[in-house]
Amino acid sequence: MTQSSQTGHHSAHRRWPPRITLVLVIIVAVLAGGLANRHSFESDWTAASRHTLTAGSIEILNQLDQPLIVIAFTRDQQLAKTMADRIARYQRHSNLISFETVNPDQHPNRAEAAGIDQDGVLFLTLGERHESLRQLDEQSISNAILRLSRGAGIEILVLTGHGERSAKGQANRDISHFANTLLDQGFQISLYQIDPTAAIPTANTLLVISAPQTRLSGGEIARLLAFIQDGGRLLWLGDPGDLQGLKPLAIQLGVRFLPGTLVDPAGMQAAGSAAFTLATADAYRPHPITQQFQFTTVFPLATGLSQNDNRWQATPLAIVGEQGWLEQGELVEPVEFDKQHDLLGPVTLALALTREQQKNRENNSENNPGDQQKPQRVVIVGDGDFVANAYLGNGGNRQLGLNIINWLAGDDQLINLQPIVAADTRLDLSPTHALIVGLGFLLVLPALLALTGGIIWWRRC
Repeated sequence: MTQSSQTGHHSAHRRWPPRITLVLVIIVAVLAGGLANRHSFESDWTAASRHTLTAGSIEILNQLDQPLIVIAFTRDQQLAKTMADRIARYQRHSNLISFETVNPDQHPNRAEAAGIDQDGVLFLTLGERHESLRQLDEQSISNAILRLSRGAGIEILVLTGHGERSAKGQANRDISHFANTLLDQGFQISLYQIDPTAAIPTANTLLVISAPQTRLSGGEIARLLAFIQDGGRLLWLGDPGDLQGLKPLAIQLGVRFLPGTLVDPAGMQAAGSAAFTLATADAYRPHPITQQFQFTTVFPLATGLSQNDNRWQATPLAIVGEQGWLEQGELVEPVEFDKQHDLLGPVTLALALTREQQKNRENNSENNPGDQQKPQRVVIVGDGDFVANAYLGNGGNRQLGLNIINWLAGDDQLINLQPIVAADTRLDLSPTHALIVGLGFLLVLPALLALTGGIIWWRRC
């Protein structure tokens, strides 16, 4: 026997029969399936980790201090599985969350008690508070948990009646988009017109003044001063120009609105207009509102602030325009610094004020610290357009506005905890790129497949 035939004979003996190979493949597949059932591994490669919870959602879960009960009311088994998968992402980060699926046809009493009138509803319960939810995305679920955690929340009174930015208007200068964001966060929003004969409520309220265009009456100013004296929380969004009768309020707060419109060379270069001021991360000063705030914000037509009243503890939130100035004339392009009239920067753009309330001082004198209230909080910004409809989506404008409101409401733990919308849920293509992609799938790809098949057939022939 030749050497080649002996080698072929031995290699034939070394090969396993096909049946044995098939059995081994089946055994390996069964073992792999068993391991997959016992141990799971997930990897999210989307640009914004869309299939795992954001850091903001995880922090919201970390704030839970009581059980969160989630019930999925649905008749559809596939939808029930989808709901369970969504809630499972939250359960991985908190053992306080329980989940249950209920078929409303089999348990009509439970569906009626929860007010469920359609299929596919998540019913969340936290303590005595509950909420129904029809959207299953992370933003909706996390915001619902945030609203339940906030409880009754703060009623935000948006001053109206003097041409202020409206919380319900749709004009570019209005703030309805920001108001809708606050509603999603669990706040109540009300348009408020001052009654000179009645006090402005201070309990669980927050007053917003946004650049009135007509003068407030003496009676209205008196009510505003009493509101501050009684410990009311205030967000004052000012603009360059006339204070429309609010100067007594500024004096009571120890704040002065500086004359002129802020001109920021960095904003001018980035936006192509002298009307815009940019505040980068290094412009923000240490404060709970700006802690870990790393966004660039845009302030159109802003002015500066100063504070020199020791009755209030004042903290600058943002100092901008280091190379800029306060333009004293009309803002007409091109603008140039006039050393004889303009005020050189840098400029304080926003201030946070706190002070111990009068009731606290009385309680301390009576040695009754258990009844102490939280310090009074006020925020003043030399610009109101940064949360206007036209500019809210720019940079960190929305987040900064939310941080300010959360701080004023006393919800320091919720600052910077808003979930982030996934950045890769939408693909925007120009008409040219869309045409290229369409032709690629309709013509080029089929042609390549046909060519590959033809080459293989020709070689075999």
